Amino acid sequence: MTSYQSQIRDVVKYINRELIAEVPRDIYEPHTDAVDRLDDIIAGNVSPKIVPVTTTMLLLNSCLGNNTLMEGGSGTGKTKLASVVGSLLFQMPYEFLDRKRVAGTPGATVNEIYATHDLAELARGNDVAYLYLSFFAPFVLIDELNRFSELEQNRIREGIATGVWSYAGNHAFIIGNQVVVSAVNPEAYGGTFPLNENLLDNYFVVLEPAHYNPLAHAELVRKAEEKIKTQLGLLEAVDKLMVF
Repeated sequence: MTSYQSQIRDVVKYINRELIAEVPRDIYEPHTDAVDRLDDIIAGNVSPKIVPVTTTMLLLNSCLGNNTLMEGGSGTGKTKLASVVGSLLFQMPYEFLDRKRVAGTPGATVNEIYATHDLAELARGNDVAYLYLSFFAPFVLIDELNRFSELEQNRIREGIATGVWSYAGNHAFIIGNQVVVSAVNPEAYGGTFPLNENLLDNYFVVLEPAHYNPLAHAELVRKAEEKIKTQLGLLEAVDKLMVF
């Protein structure tokens, strides 16, 4: 086993043992015992080993190099969870995934998604284009996928399926294997488009995250990041990535 594979195995074990990426779904059911249980967890009176299905499936699916689609409303933790898992597995700064994610916008055109022309070179008569930084990464997070129109969804599908992002007919950026995690909102939110069936074929599994308490979740993620640095000995590596 290579050192890289060994490190991934350590991260997988760590997340399954320590990281609580979401609170169990039943806390929002009208049962007082579930509410009391959550209060005990937050207060630190109990220390259960909670391994949510969504977290485990996303983690293992990403380790296998498969793409994942997550569906749920605002505040269900789709983007946060994907950013945390991508940061840990691929040793990428969390801020990069959080700030450089691709977000769907109604009416967006192809050049607003993944590539654009160099206008300065175009003014000189040169046909030069460049790919946005996000798509050079081994882990790509596409938020609100169903806010892209069918045409834009087809362009995204081509890139996900082949690892080659083509632009304007003359430019092809060959990236190779990537793990793609996409999030979609319910159709009732408005401003959404039906998902292209050919696009859906490129996702191995569809997950639905549970709602969680935002304050408790933020505290758990903070503690997890601290423990990752100390218990896994990644302090220096994480700091270098943050500087990068």
